[in-house]
Amino acid sequence: MVSNLIRMNLAMQRKPWSGARIFWLSVGLLLAAGTIALGVTNADNPPLAVDLLASACAAWTLGMALAPVFSGGGGIRAEHFALLPIPPRKLAAGLLGAALVGVLPAVALIAFAALAIFGFMHGIGPGLIGVAVTLLQLIVAVLLARVVHGVMGQAMQTQIGMELVAFYIALLVAMVSVGWFAIEPLTGQTAEVLTEGWPPALSTAFRVLPSGWGIVAVDAAFKGEWGLVIGALLAFGGLIGGLLLAWAALLARSLTLKPASRSVRGSAGPVGPALDRWLPQNRLGAVVARELRAWVRDPWRALELRIALWSGLLMGAIPLAAGFTEVLPFAGITIVIMGSVVSGNLLGLDGSALWQTILTPGAERIDIRGRQWAWLLIFGPVSLAVTIVFTLVTGHHWAWPLVLALEAALLGGAVGLMVVFSVF
Repeated sequence: MVSNLIRMNLAMQRKPWSGARIFWLSVGLLLAAGTIALGVTNADNPPLAVDLLASACAAWTLGMALAPVFSGGGGIRAEHFALLPIPPRKLAAGLLGAALVGVLPAVALIAFAALAIFGFMHGIGPGLIGVAVTLLQLIVAVLLARVVHGVMGQAMQTQIGMELVAFYIALLVAMVSVGWFAIEPLTGQTAEVLTEGWPPALSTAFRVLPSGWGIVAVDAAFKGEWGLVIGALLAFGGLIGGLLLAWAALLARSLTLKPASRSVRGSAGPVGPALDRWLPQNRLGAVVARELRAWVRDPWRALELRIALWSGLLMGAIPLAAGFTEVLPFAGITIVIMGSVVSGNLLGLDGSALWQTILTPGAERIDIRGRQWAWLLIFGPVSLAVTIVFTLVTGHHWAWPLVLALEAALLGGAVGLMVVFSVF
């Protein structure tokens, strides 16, 4: 079964390489080469190399774990086998084999190979341990990605779970964007980290995390601490077994999952019959009402709406950790930007229902204008309110002309660009 699933996965990935795929592959290979360089260039200073490789492996593991979340899952889905009599644990093992074959796992394998290369630079024993932990790190990263995606899928079945998932994704986006405000006071200058390593607390944390077990095992083999090596390998085995069982349990739930409750799929929220009273009684008003309801009722759109709101708020709040308040007046503008980003596939989310618009004479212009007005009615007031409140609270009155001008310009640009990307 595993070989069949691997062939299916390869067949799904056999498509023309676009410029975007080539670009991200090039970026991934450059980052993987940089990871290897961290170990090679610092081989004569093992404590520093272990520090840097442990943090690099943590970044790769986190990136692998989050990739399915931002790409929508991708690859073979368990639902494809819902009607086949395959036990969840057997299906999980088969899907794991298929998930290990692909472009992203191959790039990650090159990055994790830094452990083996660093090991061989210190002897045959550490090198062989490095080869073993390279494969184990890759398996852990792939399994973690499957489990994270499965957990988020389960959480999306409840209103609270959806809010937590949106906050989690928004927090990651915000940390990537402005997280250095909060991290810089802890780490000092980047140059110091590359020459002296992480502060003791962060250094210990990176080594204790499962992503650091591999380089810890290689370093222990170099020092002759074989008890620690065996302990790390056993820990890897236990973690992989636990993740595989967790994934099998999630697969069992997803294959027998009942439809989401009305609290997620059909709640009216703030959008209800009042729309029929204040919206225009024509086709444009009907489209606006439909879109406003969709932003509240459709689980995927509701998630995107929450991600945009939380991202803007967190991008303004995170710099406060370093006492930097100048970013807060721009939080509303960030909400506009994120709102346009998450709205870049509005037409695609309609699925086959899009044919109703295509086959109705003269409906295209009305449909687009209705979507744009609904988007403005949702994101315009919220972003403007956040801009005004945060500017008043911080007292940065110098920002009024800038933030208000940007607010108007970005609302107009975003509402047009989201349509361009959706059509494209």
